[in-house]
Amino acid sequence: MWQTFGRPTMRLLGLLVVLAAQLGGPLGMVMSRPALAAPTDTPVPLALDFVEEWAVGAGLAYWAHNCYADEFNPNAVLKRKPVAGGIVRTLESINDFNLCVTYQNLLSSADGLYYFDNSQERIERMPLGEPYTPQVVKALTNNQFPSVGKPFVEAGGYLYWIHFFNKIYRVQKDGSGEVETVADTNASPNDVMVVGNTVYWADNTGIWTTSIACETLPCTDTKAQFSNIGPNANPYGLLYQPLGGRFGSYRVYWVERVTSGSNSDYQIRYRTCNQLTVCFILPPVGQIPPPPDSFYAGPTNWRIGPPLLANNNLFWTEADFSTVNNNNGDVKRKAYDATTPGADTIATGQAKIDDQIFIANDTLFFARVGNGIYSLPLTASVIERDFRVEGLEVTQAIQNLANSAPLVANKTTYVRAYGRQTAGPNAPVVEARLAGTKNGVPLPGSPLQPVNGARPLTTGGGFDRARLDDSWYFLLPASWLAAGNIVLQVEIDPRQMHNDPDRTNNLRNQPVTFQNQPPVCVWTVPVRTHTPKPSTTDPNFWAMISHFNRRWPVPDTWVFRDTNPVEELEVCWWGPFPHPCYGPYELEDGWSITNGMPDRDKVIVSLWGRALLSFNPDACDDISAPVHFMGMVHPDANNGGASGYASTISKQSWVQLPDHLPNPVPAGWDSIREGSVMAQELAHNFGRKHVNCGNPDNVDNSYPYPPCQIANTGADSYYGFDVTTRQPIRPDQTADFMSYSRRSWLSDYTWRALLNSFMAVSAASPLDAQDAEQGNSVFVTGLVDTANNRGEITLVLVLPTASLPPATRQMLTVQAAGVQHGGAPHAVFKLRLLDPVGAVLVERTLTLTELDDHSPESDAALFSELFPQPAGQVAKVQLLADDTVIHELAPGVNPPAVTIQQPAGGEEIEDELTIQWNASDPDPDDRLLFTLQYSHNNGANWRTLALNLPGTPDPNNSLVLNDLGSLHGSEPNTALIRVLASDGYNTAIATSQPFTLKNRPPEPAILTPGAGQTFPAGEGVLLQGSATDAEDGGLPPTALTWQVNGVGYGSGPDTIAAGLAPGVHTAALSAVDSISQTATMSVAFSVAPLTVPISTTPTLDGFCDDPSYAAGASLALKPYSSGDQATVRVLRSDDYLWACFSGLEKGPVDSTAFAGVRADIDNSRDPLAQPADAGFFAGEDGAVVTQAGDGAGSFVAPGPGGLQAQVSAGESSWSAELRIDKATLGGWDHLLGLSFGHDSVASEGDDYPWPYTSERGKPNTWATT
Repeated sequence: MWQTFGRPTMRLLGLLVVLAAQLGGPLGMVMSRPALAAPTDTPVPLALDFVEEWAVGAGLAYWAHNCYADEFNPNAVLKRKPVAGGIVRTLESINDFNLCVTYQNLLSSADGLYYFDNSQERIERMPLGEPYTPQVVKALTNNQFPSVGKPFVEAGGYLYWIHFFNKIYRVQKDGSGEVETVADTNASPNDVMVVGNTVYWADNTGIWTTSIACETLPCTDTKAQFSNIGPNANPYGLLYQPLGGRFGSYRVYWVERVTSGSNSDYQIRYRTCNQLTVCFILPPVGQIPPPPDSFYAGPTNWRIGPPLLANNNLFWTEADFSTVNNNNGDVKRKAYDATTPGADTIATGQAKIDDQIFIANDTLFFARVGNGIYSLPLTASVIERDFRVEGLEVTQAIQNLANSAPLVANKTTYVRAYGRQTAGPNAPVVEARLAGTKNGVPLPGSPLQPVNGARPLTTGGGFDRARLDDSWYFLLPASWLAAGNIVLQVEIDPRQMHNDPDRTNNLRNQPVTFQNQPPVCVWTVPVRTHTPKPSTTDPNFWAMISHFNRRWPVPDTWVFRDTNPVEELEVCWWGPFPHPCYGPYELEDGWSITNGMPDRDKVIVSLWGRALLSFNPDACDDISAPVHFMGMVHPDANNGGASGYASTISKQSWVQLPDHLPNPVPAGWDSIREGSVMAQELAHNFGRKHVNCGNPDNVDNSYPYPPCQIANTGADSYYGFDVTTRQPIRPDQTADFMSYSRRSWLSDYTWRALLNSFMAVSAASPLDAQDAEQGNSVFVTGLVDTANNRGEITLVLVLPTASLPPATRQMLTVQAAGVQHGGAPHAVFKLRLLDPVGAVLVERTLTLTELDDHSPESDAALFSELFPQPAGQVAKVQLLADDTVIHELAPGVNPPAVTIQQPAGGEEIEDELTIQWNASDPDPDDRLLFTLQYSHNNGANWRTLALNLPGTPDPNNSLVLNDLGSLHGSEPNTALIRVLASDGYNTAIATSQPFTLKNRPPEPAILTPGAGQTFPAGEGVLLQGSATDAEDGGLPPTALTWQVNGVGYGSGPDTIAAGLAPGVHTAALSAVDSISQTATMSVAFSVAPLTVPISTTPTLDGFCDDPSYAAGASLALKPYSSGDQATVRVLRSDDYLWACFSGLEKGPVDSTAFAGVRADIDNSRDPLAQPADAGFFAGEDGAVVTQAGDGAGSFVAPGPGGLQAQVSAGESSWSAELRIDKATLGGWDHLLGLSFGHDSVASEGDDYPWPYTSERGKPNTWATT
């Protein structure tokens, strides 16, 4: 609130009276800060310049000099500067004897500077904004001129002034109507003030009042003497103080000068009254009333300036007139209810001090004539705050405040910085930034701005890590995440926008180590059930992958696709003859005579065989990345009570995919369970056991925490953090994903265990292809139930040993060397080959690979064997439990024959591959099963396309792949197809002629945003995705580029799209592979309309530190070239829209920069600004202006008004606070478009708006609000 008090005669206190009445207390109680002991603060210059006339109000200080009473000076100059700091602006300069007697009686108002232009005999108003052309308010006659040195007074839309010849006048501020006589005084008036409908004035006969609440002025019948004065006294400096109470008490103060000879004595007097008491001296006088109370008496010949009231204290100036040059002056302060004489001196030695003072923003302003304008804090101490960094949490999924959880290189990483405020008033807008160095060199893009921008701090307040915005959080760029060591440093208030004397605790360093960890390769295979074939393109598949990747300590998940499903081998009938055929799995089927092993196990066995016969993708082997074969089960399939199933040693599993609806799934760390199921099943592949929550079997008894928690509770303990939704997860909010809890995350225990398992796998040395034995080997797979001594041989092939993957040969060689069953709690299972007379050709003790069986009735385990082909004919292949045969195959005597017709050789395949072959077997009882394989490199590597594919009675067979999935492209004519035909042992092999499979383009996937997902306005939207290429594997961050609506938003798997306008947007992820093939996918998402919350009314002072702003919407403007960002806090009070900009970058000395709000009031969304569109602006120089559109996209016409604004400036930035009348915006409860911005910073067009893509004159780019 502003209080403007002129030189010894004029005051405007109506506003103070109204405010005090609303608050129900005395003015002293309204003010926020009590008086302190006498201060020693040194006044700070606001403007060092030649000052004759000056005024402060509406956040601006004006000063001027003119040629009044100076016959040799034709010059006059008017200047302005924001009182809280900023740019000095020369508003007008005159060099003309006929025009230079001007700038008198200054009054700084919310709509500009009012003054009397004596040269042109009129009242003028200098606008707040360009063009700075004085506007004529009213021409005056000679007998209406205001007294020199007596500022105008503003009240109720009028300007009041005194005329030396016994008159008080007023005129409407807009110049309409006539000049009215308010009062005819008894003597020449010295001062006037307006309180409600009462006008007070002072002359040498006393203190007088009159009413203005009559039909025609002056209201002569209401004239009355309020107080007598002392003999020979001349009063001025009227001041009104409401005291409140049940009777509405108040005081009126004034200064009395009593002259005796060459000496003058000054004192401040007052009279107290209330609304129920007659406070006027009524005629006839009768007797002389007692003299008014004396508040303060000054030294002789020390002139007292008009007093001013703030914070329960009266303030005034005193000037020593005992010397000609007025070389000494003081600023005084005294509590209004003080009982002792004297007053505090809060500034001294101020030569040529002017009478008048102003107060704004808890700061007192005074002037020294011809020298400058100075400021002094009312409280005699600068507002100080103490910020302190409390913690730095570097998290990828799970972390404590000690940062004990290891970090993985190249994985999405957030840094959460926690701070406290330990001293000073609450700070609604506090910035932070994060710097990073490697080997002492700044990392690219350092320092980083927080994703959530500036945030509020409360003195004495703490933080809760479960609340995201209780921290500043930073998304680390991909270039910071390479393996090795970096140092992070967070700094609170880096631009020193707050006065924090102790900045040593504003900083904290955190050494960080990222350990190298390859991604995980997931080879997906559809599982055929009585539902449609599942696919990686099914709704919510990539949401599941995203949830999985968030939970696993890997940088990425590379998804390779098989499109030919695993299917159940069944018996079909061709007329009266049985014949093998494929059918759907029934996952609910268990062991039975007709079904054999459970279908859930059959799926694993099929994946097991396909994996063991397939070379891993080169891109995965090159970096020792684990490769998991994962079957995909349709969400509508009957799963038999198990949503996932896995081997606990080998890397095969199947997982039921998420429901297709809703699509996308709602955002949330626990929105779909399938991500956790996938995480658990693939962790079983590393031998991880269950956490004992939800009543699982096979429990890990070493789990260190309560079973249904991810950590012990505690402020410093491990908290989860979802890097996609940015949701913190309390330690007791969920369980580890290795449990059976419906909602699960992960613990640091599982995180570390998986990392240790990965390192153990990476340390193993793979067998080189050249180390392969020559000749043929027998390859066998199957499954047993150790609890019931039953089992089945599922695959027997005889094939060249060198054509088997090295990893398979290595695993089976190590397995054979270390087989031990002596202590096993079940039978010893063996594989035996017999010749036609029953002689044993081969007998092998089997090593079993347990499955996560999910069944109390059975204990399933896989087996596989590889051994040299024996000499002699094999008549039987037997599976034994101890010495009991539990399954047997009887191949025929003669080997089958097979030839390939297609591909015939020389073809160039791009989208579809057709394989045709002809097979036969001389033995009539043999039923052939086929294994189909593909090689991209002339048979050096093979990938299995189908396993145990049944033939037909017709010798002609075919397989058509309409989708080639992730088949590796080949060089010209180096691709091959191989068909292996088996009758149960005897195997015929045919290899096609070479052909060409074109290099495959990359396959990008957008993990977030989901299609149709909606985000709050002002929130940075996380763009997260990946891409896998059949040849290259996962693509590096530099190969991934993002666009939103065609505008680039950086590269890498993660980036933030900030500053988006409300509405529908399209995110596009483009991936380019090593031979420059590009593929793009896109997704549409929405940003909701901006919501402006209602809060308490701030104080309009140009600062954004009112507590009200903590509840406002916080919007970060487009970043400056330095990377810094300004913030605008937006809120509503009952009658106003408030927008407070902080951290605005300073412009050049002559800056014309401005901050402001543009409004599409009728939400027309026109492409060009129309006359109904309005702009509300505050300049860095304090200019305040409203403008309207011109229909052609420009804002040049005068606007609707309704704006008040103030600015402030610090060493490195400035702030602007705007208050817009809701009536100007058409009231509340309707949509409108808004754009916020800092424009013309360094030059015209150098703009930094929110939304980032909004344009000045295009309402269709603004934010729906």
